[in-house]
Amino acid sequence: MRHNVLCALIGFLAAIFSFVLIPIIGLLLFRFEDDSLGWFLIFAGPALLSLLLGISFTIGIGAFFVAKVKLPDRGWRSTQAAVILLTFIATVAAAALITWPFFITTEPPEAGPQQAGLPSLHLAQTLKAVGNRSGTRGLAWSADGERLASYGETGIAAWSPDGKYQKTFRIYQNSVTWHVLRYLSGHRLLITSPFAEVNSAEKRERLDDIAFSVVDAETGKVLQNIPGPQPGGGVPKNTVIDLVLTPDERFLAVICGHVEPQINVFSTADWKQVATIDFRAVQKGSARNPLGLAFSPDGKTLAVFGFDSRITFFTTESWTFSGSLLTYPEPSPLLGVLAFSLDGTMIAVGASSSGSWWIYPNGLIRLPGSGRLKVEFPADPLRVYRISDGKLIAALGSFPGGFWGDGLVWSPNGEYLAFQDGRGDIRFWNPFQPNLSVKVARGGKPHSELLFSRDGSQLAANFSDGVKVFDLVPPR
Repeated sequence: MRHNVLCALIGFLAAIFSFVLIPIIGLLLFRFEDDSLGWFLIFAGPALLSLLLGISFTIGIGAFFVAKVKLPDRGWRSTQAAVILLTFIATVAAAALITWPFFITTEPPEAGPQQAGLPSLHLAQTLKAVGNRSGTRGLAWSADGERLASYGETGIAAWSPDGKYQKTFRIYQNSVTWHVLRYLSGHRLLITSPFAEVNSAEKRERLDDIAFSVVDAETGKVLQNIPGPQPGGGVPKNTVIDLVLTPDERFLAVICGHVEPQINVFSTADWKQVATIDFRAVQKGSARNPLGLAFSPDGKTLAVFGFDSRITFFTTESWTFSGSLLTYPEPSPLLGVLAFSLDGTMIAVGASSSGSWWIYPNGLIRLPGSGRLKVEFPADPLRVYRISDGKLIAALGSFPGGFWGDGLVWSPNGEYLAFQDGRGDIRFWNPFQPNLSVKVARGGKPHSELLFSRDGSQLAANFSDGVKVFDLVPPR
């Protein structure tokens, strides 16, 4: 018994040291520059973590059996037993010292009074994708309210909001791709990032110059692959990084590629390209590259933002420049998201970083309540402007910023905004009232998506364990 315990401790220590040392060796061998490590971990992180766990577990098991054969049984008071036990105790103590803030830190109160009169959330369903270990990415809710869809580990999953219907179809994509997703024609069609239906290197290679795919939402069959604007340019110059439909679903505007990106407009009737918007002609320098876009609720205006804080407007159908709005002064932060108000008179914008964060002196982000609270520029990452004259209507700070994607949306009644902060928590904020936003749900995936049902009774969001559907509970 004593011998088995000591051998098990050796196996445990071997697994722990492997789990810690292998990533360190990998970082030393592969020198990442700038933010390339972050992008690499976004795309390959879940798979690498699974591989690391498997390798560490295998090493631990191997060490156990080697110790069983090689380690002599000399009693609890022997030097070898003391070394093993002390090493185990030191490892556990070090792990406890590192992780204790995650378990005992009490989240501090908000920096000021919170708004009253906003709804709260009640979890109705957690919709899980089959075989999903890394959560869900991207989110679409059909206009008829019947279906939700999201990317999972191995494919696209579709559900009914009550969870009674679920279907998953497997997809095969290039190693680096975006995850755009929209329903069309009720819940009959899906617009997706390019994918192949079978696991073939040849078929995946053909996707390099495809902008997006039109898919039968029931069977997962690709009905049409729409080519990108630069044949031979591959994924960086062709694959769609953002897209938006007009409210009447007549037109689809897309940003093709992240290298020399281009805004193209397609007719959904026949998927023919009807226009190329010359965004670069009305912007200067690095800001000439578009990053995100949105249509106004009446479908008459397309708003686009690039690598600065200016929003550029284009008139639908003529696709000509109609004006711009500067949302932040110099030095301008990078915008991450924008959303028109329901009446189309205002636009909300979120900066891709900044806000209030709890950090250590070395700059590492900590849990709220540990380290010190630091306010980054801009202090108010969320702003609302009136479009007609560019006047700032309201601004919100005192929360961790970091908008990216579709994590900002107006409520269907137009009375408040729902958004995810930089930590993934969901917040509600009424820009027409004083005081701070209200945190209504915790633990979502940062940089994911939020969607209201059309009738405003539910809210869906990406979480690490699936798509969560919440019922909105009116204020008392």
